[in-house]
Amino acid sequence: MDGEPASGALVAAPLQAVAADITGVIDDLRPHVVVTLDAADGHRDHAHVRDATLLAVTRSSWPVPRVYLQCLARSLLRRWADHMATVQPDSPYLDVDGLGLGTPDEQITTVIDSTAHLPARLAVISEHRSQTSPFAALPDDVSHDFLAVDRLRRVLPPWPGGAVEHEMLPDSRRVNGGDGEAPP
Repeated sequence: MDGEPASGALVAAPLQAVAADITGVIDDLRPHVVVTLDAADGHRDHAHVRDATLLAVTRSSWPVPRVYLQCLARSLLRRWADHMATVQPDSPYLDVDGLGLGTPDEQITTVIDSTAHLPARLAVISEHRSQTSPFAALPDDVSHDFLAVDRLRRVLPPWPGGAVEHEMLPDSRRVNGGDGEAPP
């Protein structure tokens, strides 16, 4: 999380090179929605991929109509910290507010119930061999709230305010229309 990054770490890769790779994927796939991390967890690799993805969106020949940052809600991170204080009281990440961790809840523009994808999400997490899952030791309700609800902040088009969205595209028929054009 700090110090000189190891060779091969994402954060050690030049931002322009990471952005160029992501730009190629966007140009090839022509997505209607791009979602990247917001990095409010303080992880420098997450910030690097966020910055590269946002740069790639601006460089792509495909006009991505919607871009979101996947968020860790500050209120949810407080619940995590409350639990961690009982099992790992020496953790340096317990002062969520003081460290500025998590996205303030009022900045979250979109909330999507992803319960149907929970089994697949858990399977993918179990394959991440380089680190243990941060959700494994959490109480079931906290783990569920991390993994079965997606909280996002819409950055493109800019959020005008108002009620929280519960879908990423205002009209899913535009995606299935088959015309290859970006929805308005």
